[in-house]
Amino acid sequence: ITAAPAQQGGSRETPSLEAYRLSSEGRMKLETLEPGAINSAVNDFTKAIALDPAYVPAHIGLAHARFWLYQATRARNRPDFAELNAAIAHAERAVELDPSQAESHAALAFFLSITPRVEDALKHGRLAISMEPGNWRHQFQLGVAAWGSERLECLSQVMRQYPALTHAHFAAAMVLIARGDLVAADAILSDGLETQAKSPSDRLPCR
Repeated sequence: ITAAPAQQGGSRETPSLEAYRLSSEGRMKLETLEPGAINSAVNDFTKAIALDPAYVPAHIGLAHARFWLYQATRARNRPDFAELNAAIAHAERAVELDPSQAESHAALAFFLSITPRVEDALKHGRLAISMEPGNWRHQFQLGVAAWGSERLECLSQVMRQYPALTHAHFAAAMVLIARGDLVAADAILSDGLETQAKSPSDRLPCR
């Protein structure tokens, strides 16, 4: 899942033009979803933070890059939990630096959703939605962290706003299957497959 734009209204600007440049370039590399670009993005964000340790977009960018590296190891017998912990740490630092940024809370919810800290994931996901209720990225990230009716409500909004994200269909179908509603699950999965056939990319757009 790619991140939202690097700088949002109300976020503290960095006094370092170089930190801003590095963070922006890191975002561009991250959004390519190319494996070879991720380590370079990590370097960019790390350098930006060294120049300005309080620069929230750099922490969020590095959190997403570290989470991407963790995801790339999940098929192994021993996933790299150090990368997951680093992603969580940078997202938590971003929240600490500026609690008013919804993106930080949403990212933290997404990362925590695969840890035992489920309640923390829900808390941050709901905070992000309360700040920016119309943002489908936040709806998706809370939807992944949540279960039952809350997941279905969040993901239904994602499917309306950005139907090409077919993972939302899959995640919603999991709830329906658990409930034994196989007809509804089949319908939503079929819709996702049809959507995927028309638009095979499951990545998030930059904006």
